[in-house]
Amino acid sequence: MPIGASRLPQLESHYILQTALSYNSSARDAEITRLLARLGAEPYPYVVAGDFNMSEDATTYSKIADTMGDAYREGSSGWGGTWPISIVEELPRFVPPLLRVDYIWRSEHFRTVEVRRGPRLGSDHLPLYAELELCN
Repeated sequence: MPIGASRLPQLESHYILQTALSYNSSARDAEITRLLARLGAEPYPYVVAGDFNMSEDATTYSKIADTMGDAYREGSSGWGGTWPISIVEELPRFVPPLLRVDYIWRSEHFRTVEVRRGPRLGSDHLPLYAELELCN
């Protein structure tokens, strides 16, 4: 049965489904384009980290990876899911985070030593921790 107006109130209570169906990446992509332009002229070492609301399959991921190193890919293995964690009511506690949408990016001035996911801290995301070494 197609989703009709009578079913919409039920969807509002499903956080993950509502988030996935309503997400529009255009504002994020525009911000990332501006960020990459600014970083292109940055002579100093930098780290950019946060919730990028994208997977490694996104076109925007490739654009960022052409400019910066993905610390998780360099210092860890596996799929590294950070979202959503079971704090979201509709997920049972045993369900692991399904997507990696949180990233630590680094300039070529750094070498990634290690990256790990942190513990549950009350968010619907798991934190990422990275040990980076400044190169000479």
